[in-house]
Amino acid sequence: MHRSYAITAWPTTAVSASWLAPLVLSAPAGVTRTVSLHLERVAPAVAARVARTRRAKAVLDQSDRARLGMTSSAALAGAEASGVAMDAELAAGYRTHRLAGLVTLSADTVGALDETGHVLRQAAAVCRLELRPLHGQHEIALAATAPLC
Repeated sequence: MHRSYAITAWPTTAVSASWLAPLVLSAPAGVTRTVSLHLERVAPAVAARVARTRRAKAVLDQSDRARLGMTSSAALAGAEASGVAMDAELAAGYRTHRLAGLVTLSADTVGALDETGHVLRQAAAVCRLELRPLHGQHEIALAATAPLC
């Protein structure tokens, strides 16, 4: 039996080299946990458009908040900085990639999957990741996490 999860949110602050260790190393006995990361290259023109859009949206949101007498937020400042940083990286010749992460649990019983699912969510929280179960799509994720031998 298998159950798969998609990583829907990644850490937004700096992480150490071993930041994924709790997720990878905490599988209970009798359960296999497979973590896979997939990178997809984004065309430079599309990436530049995304960077400009992020920056413009953040600037417009901040001006609207100021016009309405609302204070600015750290999230808006971070979004603008992210757009500026992405634009600078593209200008320096770096490429942008989309990142997708999947975690698949394999066990002999549904009970073991349920128990391990709770352990997995706790380990993901320690790693500052958010997981979403792929209900009805477990077989697709299983294929995406299977090693290519």
